[in-house]
Amino acid sequence: MLKRFLNLSFGFLTILLFSLCAEAQIKNAPVSSVGLTTKDKISIKISMPRTRFKLGDEIVVDYQVRNSGKVPVYLVTDSNVELWSYEHTLWVKPPIKYPDEFKAYNYEFTEVKPGKTLIGKSKFSSLKITVDKDYAEEIWKLQLGFAYLFDKSGLYAGRSRGREFELSEVLERSEVLNVGSLVFEIEY
Repeated sequence: MLKRFLNLSFGFLTILLFSLCAEAQIKNAPVSSVGLTTKDKISIKISMPRTRFKLGDEIVVDYQVRNSGKVPVYLVTDSNVELWSYEHTLWVKPPIKYPDEFKAYNYEFTEVKPGKTLIGKSKFSSLKITVDKDYAEEIWKLQLGFAYLFDKSGLYAGRSRGREFELSEVLERSEVLNVGSLVFEIEY
């Protein structure tokens, strides 16, 4: 009877300790690298060289886009990076936007040939994050938006105010996705 009690107690303590450790990892473990591969054989990996920032620091996210397919792919970028945050998640929006005659877009199409990898950086200020000043630090998640297309024929790269037809073509031809979630800390 005592042996059975000790076995049950040991099992209960093991489960309790495992649960506490798992909970601590979920809340506190920084995630510095995440990747995915699409059905089109496009692999995207994002990483953060640092996972702890002071409010006001520049946040840098490195990215790699690998084309394992058989045809060239074009990564769509826009110099106007848009951020959106909600409940401790920061989204760097994909560059593709719905056509709007009052907005200017600055799309660029960067070719990634079959078997090649494009390496780049996305940078933005942590001041764009709304923080709760009641805490000394907060844990945040980050997702980085991407867009790519296979056919850029007839599309113009660069400033495009007032060319809604072309902008809708970019939207229609593009594959849009978010990669994440990286986990980082903001302290103030």
